Amino acid sequence: MPVVLCGAAVLAAVLVTGLVFLARPASAGAVADVLRGGNGVGAARRRFLAARADLVRTLGPWGAYALLTTAVIGTTLVVAWPFGRLVAFRFGQHAIDWPVYHWVMAHRLHGGWSSLMSQVTQVGDRPATRYFAIFSMVVTLLLARRRRWVPVVLIAVMFVTQYWGQLALAALVDRGHPPTNPGTYPSGATMRLLAQGGFCVFLIFQYARARGMRWASSPRWISAAFTLVVLSGVVEGYTRIDLGRHWITDVAGGWLVSGLLLTGFTFAAGAVLPWATGAGERPERRGDDRHADDGPGQRDGRDAEHLQAGHH
Repeated sequence: MPVVLCGAAVLAAVLVTGLVFLARPASAGAVADVLRGGNGVGAARRRFLAARADLVRTLGPWGAYALLTTAVIGTTLVVAWPFGRLVAFRFGQHAIDWPVYHWVMAHRLHGGWSSLMSQVTQVGDRPATRYFAIFSMVVTLLLARRRRWVPVVLIAVMFVTQYWGQLALAALVDRGHPPTNPGTYPSGATMRLLAQGGFCVFLIFQYARARGMRWASSPRWISAAFTLVVLSGVVEGYTRIDLGRHWITDVAGGWLVSGLLLTGFTFAAGAVLPWATGAGERPERRGDDRHADDGPGQRDGRDAEHLQAGHH
């Protein structure tokens, strides 16, 4: 019962938050105001953006992206490896994993519910997430005006990072797996849905916004997409525990790694797509590089293209 209640509480919290944002788009705007405000969070955000801008000026957009991506990967390994060894393996294996596993196996529902969980969990399998990555590449490629290979490269780097990152962490932690399945730390399915899937959604929205598509700037659509991504990761983790495919700390590790990778990669992408993270970060146009005012989407897209072409 505690596992069921905890899982239901997490799912309900995600759903309620998403419904609040959908019903009251101003709530999403209030969260954005906190990130951009004069508080400590806003100040930290501005310092990080200023540091990234300095890197772009010093190393160029792709040099800054490479450095930031390397830093994200290193930070993720530094944080996730001790978590796996100390929390998930040394402490959690006997205090958390085995008790939860035995309880779930003794109380899980069979028949229709088990069949439903087996179908739902396939959303996080490699074929489904690989197809979504390819779909995202095609969509962003069509939305981009120039240098259409840029989003393809960004998605490919995320794809390779989450794949090999999961294998590297599994080898470093080396904690074994439940007796019913070879799934180990961290949960690759949750990483694929949250980190890779969330990053693909981020790029689709940013390229659509640069095209001037109104829905991509709508708080309601942004909230719906965010809720769907988070809910998919939460539900995937729940199904993996219910089916005995992962220890519960494997899933927690997958959520931790996903959060680090998604946050880091969206920040690093801003080095080559500065228009994607706010008007205040657009490069200034030189006097000899003027275009007709075709609207915010066109201006943002051209600014990005000039920066990527080296006209910053």
